[in-house]
Amino acid sequence: MQELDSTALLRGEAQSDSVRVRDMDRFCQRLYGYYQEKGFLNFVARRIANIFMFAFTLFFTAFLLLCVNWSDIITGCWSEESCRQTSLFIAAPLTHSLSITRVFLLIYVVLLSIAFGVVSLRNVRELWECLEIRDFYHDKLGLTDCDVASGEWCAVTDRLIDYHKQHSLGPYKLTAHDVANRIMRRDNYLIAMLNRQVLNLTVPILAPYPLLTHTVQANLQLVLLDAMFDSSHHIRSHFLHDVDSLRSRVRWLGVLNLILAPFILAGLLNYLFLKHAEQLRNSPTALSKRQYSKWAMWQFREFNELPHIFERRLNLSVPYADTYVELFPNSLLSNVCRFVTYVSGALVAVMIAIACVSDELIVHIRLPPNETGKNLVWYLAVSMAILTVSRSFITDKQVLAQDPAAVFARVVEHTHYSPNSWKGKYHTRFVCDEFSAFYKLKVLLFVDEVLSIIVTPFVLMFSLADSMGDFVEFVRTFTEELDDVGGDVCSFAMFNFERHGNPQFGAVPHSAGVARTTRDGKMEKSFLSFKANHPESQVPGGEELLHNITKPSMAASIESPIASPSPPALSLPRAPHLMLPPSTTDNRYPLPQQQLHLSNHHANLNSSLAFSLAASQGPHMLSSHMANSMAVGESYFQFLQRYCDEHQEHQHNSPLQSSNFRL
Repeated sequence: MQELDSTALLRGEAQSDSVRVRDMDRFCQRLYGYYQEKGFLNFVARRIANIFMFAFTLFFTAFLLLCVNWSDIITGCWSEESCRQTSLFIAAPLTHSLSITRVFLLIYVVLLSIAFGVVSLRNVRELWECLEIRDFYHDKLGLTDCDVASGEWCAVTDRLIDYHKQHSLGPYKLTAHDVANRIMRRDNYLIAMLNRQVLNLTVPILAPYPLLTHTVQANLQLVLLDAMFDSSHHIRSHFLHDVDSLRSRVRWLGVLNLILAPFILAGLLNYLFLKHAEQLRNSPTALSKRQYSKWAMWQFREFNELPHIFERRLNLSVPYADTYVELFPNSLLSNVCRFVTYVSGALVAVMIAIACVSDELIVHIRLPPNETGKNLVWYLAVSMAILTVSRSFITDKQVLAQDPAAVFARVVEHTHYSPNSWKGKYHTRFVCDEFSAFYKLKVLLFVDEVLSIIVTPFVLMFSLADSMGDFVEFVRTFTEELDDVGGDVCSFAMFNFERHGNPQFGAVPHSAGVARTTRDGKMEKSFLSFKANHPESQVPGGEELLHNITKPSMAASIESPIASPSPPALSLPRAPHLMLPPSTTDNRYPLPQQQLHLSNHHANLNSSLAFSLAASQGPHMLSSHMANSMAVGESYFQFLQRYCDEHQEHQHNSPLQSSNFRL
């Protein structure tokens, strides 16, 4: 039997009948990473492209910052003759006038070079591991790259579990639930801590709302999520007892962020400029598009929900979210943009007319008429950009004809998020404003990312450091040590209904109280999503939850169409392979009768059978399996919503009244 280290399979012993894995977490993460890249060629191409892109960024940036004589070009190059007399490049870039600015640029280039070395080594290591993972897929699981590219992850999981039963990868229990828990061991803790508001991420004094950007998340990953586990995936002792040590670590990380902030800011602006400048020039309307913020994504994400499943679910909500926000136009902004559109359009028309008369006029006419003036080509480009951006903020009258409540119900159907304060208010500006804080303009997200580099040091040194006591208490309270899984896991991610079940969401807890449940039924919703994708998974207390929310009274209430039907214009486009029957996605139609008997869903949605059919009949069968999983998931959540509404009507005086009783 082949013994494996924590990094990879040994390619030289591919003929061995069985293997042993020491670090099952790392192994499962690498298997999933290979699946996400859809095979060996895609994996290799992405890593090589990353290395070459970073190399180009490094050398091109160093050339622009250190070798180009910008001071002379800006001050002395105003005409063809003057540009000929200007020295465009610096002969000795490393010793040329070492001013404070130039020293800063040299340090920035050095740090960028170090980052390039680290990223390159990491990508090379991943390439080496990829070869070994490919062999495991091919030789042990019997899956080719074509199978991986067109198949669902549950099929890979089934093959892995079958191989473990026959050959034993190690002294571990291995189910679909265990695999997801190993891949998301750290993410599950972050989901739980944000759900229970354990971490204080507000900006001191300036902003009462939490700040979660790529910069903040990277720091959380570094100082807490990665550092809290030892090599055997157990929580380190000082993360369970030593609050002062943790608080000191967080504050020192804040100091380091403060020192590096100018260089990180320069790097971010440099990267965004090189990547998006051309896109913004050709498509300025990108500034008016919206995207879910990092904070929203972590609020919407559920326990053990792998990234590709979460992204699929969130992408389905985007067209409805766009429509909902457009139903609440800013009248002042819309009218101002109408005026700007008219003025800029008139200017563009005049300049195009001048170009039609003589193309030399638009090149040689300068405004103002001196050496510093710009020619009409420059004004034409600027006017067209302003015209495109302003036109995108003008409200479409056809969109305003739809029902906001019906549109937002579709958003909730996919995000699974609707606080109790939004109940019955989907049609109001209040809900739209709060939802817009989750679904922001891309330009505002860009501003948040830039500003977060400046304020993150203060968030770490003050807000987050002060919440370390709550963090330690949370880890002590909601951590389970499981020998069969290996290491410590978040108890919410284990779907422990006995300890944390919320009866208002259908669970039957044995010892749970208000203090031990997730907010807004996060754990119960997570279980339903996981069950829809892995119907064979068995969790203690899960069948009772399904029985409670699908009991006859609930089924009878769902059979009748819901009041206030959606207007026909609500039907928005979806991805072709995700089209579902209207009865599974539209509240105007009753659910199909067979879905009312969800106790039989195991036989209908067995993932192994789905994979076998897909392998014999083509990739479209895999899409069908995915659509069936989504359909069952949506049915579960409709049952849960009905259950919560009925439960709320009978328990107005419950101490959990502040919980979210909607999906």
